[in-house]
Amino acid sequence: MLFTYILNKDELPTRLLYSPILSRLEKYDQENGTELFKTLQSYIKNNLNAVQTVKKLFIHRSTMIYRLERIKEIGRTDLKNTDELLHIQLSLRLSNFDNEF
Repeated sequence: MLFTYILNKDELPTRLLYSPILSRLEKYDQENGTELFKTLQSYIKNNLNAVQTVKKLFIHRSTMIYRLERIKEIGRTDLKNTDELLHIQLSLRLSNFDNEF
């Protein structure tokens, strides 16, 4: 399905492939003025390394722990599930791909 999307970009909307976890986090952030989506994005970019993520986001370690718990609750996800993480990573890359073109 991913390759079909890339080849026929105009025919298949990105939202069909987009992780519902990310959609829930974006909606929650908009409604509550939080940065859970940005936190998860940074956490993934830092290879799930909370220490590096804390440094990049300039937040306290306890804030990071709290945000990860909220991400799990709101996203209804287990961040240790490799299938879900792959889906999130692909969704983030596809949304970046869409923004470039």
